[in-house]
Amino acid sequence: MVERVNRTIKEGIAKQMAQHQNKWTEALPTVLTILRVTPSKSTGISPYELMTGRLMKLPIDPEISPADLGPLVVAKQQVVLEQLQERLKVLHAQAALKQQQADLRNDAQFNPNSETQFAEGDMIMVRVFVKQDAFAPRWHGPYEACRSNSMDARCQEGIRGLMHEAGTADFIKSQPEVREMGVAIF
Repeated sequence: MVERVNRTIKEGIAKQMAQHQNKWTEALPTVLTILRVTPSKSTGISPYELMTGRLMKLPIDPEISPADLGPLVVAKQQVVLEQLQERLKVLHAQAALKQQQADLRNDAQFNPNSETQFAEGDMIMVRVFVKQDAFAPRWHGPYEACRSNSMDARCQEGIRGLMHEAGTADFIKSQPEVREMGVAIF
């Protein structure tokens, strides 16, 4: 789990450095904030909210004065604490349920007995297993699959040889902005 989070942080730093031309030490706080406020795909809840029971206050959020809080200021600390504990119980139950659903999806997705997901003519991305730079892209492409069977996909345009399906990805799934526009590349 830690290695996966470290990879996400590393990818985020690379993106921040590419977009804003700053040092990794300047990009790190932004990446960590993004990581803490982004809801997890498996739980549906952000790590910050799961730990505190509240949404994180971001620097762009307007300042809230005590008068805007209404009954929270008037309520006793014990009542507020009990409400927060109850909210955390609900959030943890929701996260556990969503985690079970995600585990079932993962089991179905990574089943070694499943058929290939690519057909001839599909646009696919090819994974770079040995990167020259720590912040280099992890995928090349898109390439058109020329031949596909249950074990490999062969691509054209300079990629020679066979590639195992584990080292390829569907171009549409790997490009959210293309998927949102509804563009189908086949």
